[in-house]
This record gives sequence, structure tokens and C-alpha cells, in this order.
Amino acid sequence: MACERDNEQMFAARTKFTNLKACVEELKKSESDYKDKYEEAKSHRERVEILQVELSQQIITRDKDLAGKDVEIPELKRRLREVQESLEAEKQKSDSLEIDLTVEKVKAETAEEVFKIANSILYAKELDRAVAALTMVARATGHQVGYVECATHVEERLLQAEENYDNLSLPIMGLVTEALKHED
Repeated sequence: MACERDNEQMFAARTKFTNLKACVEELKKSESDYKDKYEEAKSHRERVEILQVELSQQIITRDKDLAGKDVEIPELKRRLREVQESLEAEKQKSDSLEIDLTVEKVKAETAEEVFKIANSILYAKELDRAVAALTMVARATGHQVGYVECATHVEERLLQAEENYDNLSLPIMGLVTEALKHED
């Protein structure tokens, strides 16, 4: 019995030892799995940290780009306003020149009409006939003083008309001459 009991105890101890050995092997295997998983997690964490650094650098670069654009946008807006103001000034100048040109055109047309009227008066045959008739009447009636006075008035008017005709100028010609002076 003692032997049997010893055998049972030995068997129980050996069974326990075998079970413990199996548990140790299983723990070693689990430890190996955990080490692999730990290494994998560590590697993953390192990749995440690298990605975080890269993203941070990209964010910093983009922030700098945006800051540069924040400075560039007002400058572009200022230059756009200058161009718009310049265009508006040029439009006003163009409108003013157009008005001036229209005025000068009207003046030229008026001068042309005056010129035509002056020519028709200066070269009218009726005027020649009227002067000749006056001369004949004055001579015939013997009013020499009236004839001289009348002839003087007619002569003054003719001289005045000729002088006006000689001094007749077209205002548009001044504008054309002025425009030809400028290179643009």
C-alpha cells in the first residue's frame, strides 16, 4: 500500500510535471506570439510616427504657402484696382477727346458753311451788278458825295470780306497738327 501510494503520488507528480511542462511550452509559444505581435505593433507605431512627422511637415509647408498667398492676394487686388483706375482714367480721357473732336467737327462744319456763304457773297454777280447800278445812278444824278461814300462803304465791306476770307481757319486743322506731334 505504501508502494502503491507512492506510485500514485509519483504518477500524480509526473502527470502534474507533464502538465506543467505542457503549460510552460504553451506559455513559451504564447510569449513568442506576443513578442511577434509586440514587434508588429512597435513597427506599426514607428510607421505612424513617421507619417505624423511627414504630415506635420506638409502642414507647415502648406501653412507657409497659404501665408505667402495671404500676402500675395492683397498685392494682386491692389494691382487690379490700379489697372481698373487707369482704365477708367483712359476711358474718361477718351470720352473727353471724343467730345473735343465732336466740338471741333461742328466748328469745322460751321467754318465751312461760313466759308461757302462768304464765297457766295464775294463772288455773287448780283453784288457786282448792284455796285455797277449804284455807280451809274450816283453818277447820273450827280451825287458825287453820295457815290464816294457809297463806294467807300462797299469797298470797306469788300476788303473786310476778303480779309475774313484770307484769315479763315479751320479749327480741326489745329487738332490734326497737334495730334501729329505726338508719337502715340
